[in-house]
Amino acid sequence: MTVRAVEPAVDHVDGEEAHPLGPVLQSVARVANGAPLASIGADETATWHPASCLADPDGPVLTRLLDDAARRWGLGPHAAAALAFKGYAWAATLPVVVGWLLHQRVPLLDAARVRVGIADDLPYVRFDLAGASVGVLRGDPAAAHPSALAVDDPAALLAAAKAALVDDHLAGVITALDRATRVGERLLWGSVAEAIAQPALIWPAGTVADPVATSRRLIDGFGEHVADLVEIVDDPGRPRVQRRTCCLWFTGGIGRGRYCASCCVTRR
Repeated sequence: MTVRAVEPAVDHVDGEEAHPLGPVLQSVARVANGAPLASIGADETATWHPASCLADPDGPVLTRLLDDAARRWGLGPHAAAALAFKGYAWAATLPVVVGWLLHQRVPLLDAARVRVGIADDLPYVRFDLAGASVGVLRGDPAAAHPSALAVDDPAALLAAAKAALVDDHLAGVITALDRATRVGERLLWGSVAEAIAQPALIWPAGTVADPVATSRRLIDGFGEHVADLVEIVDDPGRPRVQRRTCCLWFTGGIGRGRYCASCCVTRR
């Protein structure tokens, strides 16, 4: 696969320019319109917790995430879990996918090495990557950095990203949410699938070579949990993601009767 990296004009956070993830975080900020979804070091606008806390279905961190979502959007427990996790999955997945797509550097987001910030304002979930290892290719100059884990090729880099993000992080959060609210694991994995598939499709033309094929490769690379949960629709000039599960946004509160662009309940 051939990709072309971009160099967004975004201010550096102190110390990030020398870190292997510096270029990745610039690109993430571009996708997220400058929102601090990920940083190297915590900020003071969120309450920070070890990501491993989210695997406790009865723990205070997961409870706060669900309570905040229920209050913010006027939702019941199932829909609050679905919407809270949709934002969580996007914030966790975007640095990994963007890093692989554009820079061949990926933060390895296993729950033991990163911290999660929960905030009252957008973005409601964000990640401190200071403790994360960074997967890089052996020929990358960043391979000499203390945080780097060098691998042989892009396929091995994708496998390392999947093991850390899916197996060692999101799977535990999904299991905890299912136990806490009975929301259903397949529904939650659908939000992960969308977060994996979407980034390749939203960059300016020419940034990613064959974005549809690349998006499908990413879904295949992240394994059986997300396989078949989204369709990559190759509409001329505007490829898009079509979900096969629902995030429940339309079911209540301020979202009643409103549908996401990728919704499986009502097709565009």
